[in-house]
Amino acid sequence: MRRILAAALAALTLVPAASAAGTRRKTSDPDAALYAAARREGSLVWYAIPLPYNKTVIAQFEKRYPGVTVTPLYAGGTQLIQRFKLEKAAGKEIDDCLSSGLTEAYPELRRQGWLAPLSGLPHWKQRPAWAKDPHGAYFYYANFRVVLMWNTDLVKPGTEPKSVAELIQPRWRGRVVMFDPTSAGVAVPLYRWVVQKLGLGFPWLKALRANGVLLANDAAQLDETVASGRRAVTLTRDTEAFGALQRGAPIAFRVPEEGSMLHLMPIAINARAPHPNAARLFVDWLLSDEGRAALASQKVGLPEDGEAVFKRSKAWALDAETVSPTETKSFVDSAVAALKGG
Repeated sequence: MRRILAAALAALTLVPAASAAGTRRKTSDPDAALYAAARREGSLVWYAIPLPYNKTVIAQFEKRYPGVTVTPLYAGGTQLIQRFKLEKAAGKEIDDCLSSGLTEAYPELRRQGWLAPLSGLPHWKQRPAWAKDPHGAYFYYANFRVVLMWNTDLVKPGTEPKSVAELIQPRWRGRVVMFDPTSAGVAVPLYRWVVQKLGLGFPWLKALRANGVLLANDAAQLDETVASGRRAVTLTRDTEAFGALQRGAPIAFRVPEEGSMLHLMPIAINARAPHPNAARLFVDWLLSDEGRAALASQKVGLPEDGEAVFKRSKAWALDAETVSPTETKSFVDSAVAALKGG
């Protein structure tokens, strides 16, 4: 176990966030006592996937609460959950806040007693029911639409992909890149959507393999593969697609004809967080209207205006509370077998 933990920790590095400039000021928030306690701790560690807007979120939080800095550790969603579990097994407590796209992992972490309750936070009641764990241990601080994205230098106008199903057609042979089902956190709910909700099944994944699909280890690798022209088309989240556009990449994207998948991004607090008050302040800010506005400015996913908006979107989203770790492992094993053989 020690060798496994050492290898896992060596593969990841903490990325210091720049301290926000600004003059220290008194807050008039009702959570002033929480802010004072967080300032005494001074910082927090956030295990997060490398989303394009994280720097903006961190900068706005640090500007709002001078004296409390956020140090992110970036890795793929599956890697972050694995690291968190390994640290628990070794009796190490490094992480304060945990976010990962592997949504089905969070109920298990809660049942293990590893997540702190959030329902007592000042802004918890402001968020709609669909965006929160019914047991109060995590909430979906962000959501993203899954889109078809293609390289406009490689795909001529009028020939753009319109559906998920068509990616196994001969015209896309050797031109598609997809997530490795064992890598990024979004991969598991994405393949559930394709296989189960859309009804394409594991035979479709086998056909994708026969069509020469390339598998990427994380969202950054997948998106760069399309942006650089190594592959022509993929399924990814709108946040990475917008990020590629902002970098000037020759890409375009659309919601597939089959409909929309919404990838929900949970965040939780370590029950034994080294900086519990700073962690609570950060998560409570994400729950607040101010924090929601910071995320909404990125123009990804759905606006969080309440239950009706979510239902009207007709987007499928995984209900993490309905799947077990055993069922998840079985599904991933089947997806790997279909996409990689063996």
